[in-house]
Formats: sequence, C-alpha cells, structure tokens
Amino acid sequence: MVSAVFIIRLRKGLTARVHAARRKGPAMDPIATAQYGMLAASRRFDASASRVARMGVEGQSVDLPAEVVEQITAQTAFAANAAVIRSAQDMAGKLLDVLA
Repeated sequence: MVSAVFIIRLRKGLTARVHAARRKGPAMDPIATAQYGMLAASRRFDASASRVARMGVEGQSVDLPAEVVEQITAQTAFAANAAVIRSAQDMAGKLLDVLA
C-alpha cells in the first residue's frame, strides 16, 4: 500500500516538473505530459475518495457505484501514464546506447 506521505511528495515533485516543463516552450515532452496525467488522475482519485468519506454525513448523497468506477478509472489512468514514463525512459536509454 502506498503511504500518504509518498503521494504528497510525488504530487509536489510532479507539480514542480509539470510547471517547469510548461515554461520551457512548445517542445513535446512525453514524460512531462504523463506526469501531468498522473497528477490529474491522483486528484480525481482523491476527490472521489473524499466524496465517499462524506457518505455517512446527513444531507450528503453519494452514488457509491459511480464513485467506485471513478476510482478505478483514475487508478487505470495513473498506471497508463506511469507506463508512458517507463517507455519514454527506455527509449531514451536505448537511444543513448545507440549513440555511444
């Protein structure tokens, strides 16, 4: 299980890298794009988890099946973006091997 401290550190690092990548200009950076996707997925998951946590509060109606689907979708999006980062790093490593 991933700790909350790890998620907070990951978010801070991802947010900083995404903002830095945006300042660099229009060059396509798949890693920065995937990092932004991971950040967005993490925020979607957290928002859904917060809604589920408020489920027992009076006056709050929560569509639990929809929230479960939202959390699974966010988890899948996070994993897909992590795979993009791994692939981009692998390609860059292979390129460096070819150039060496």
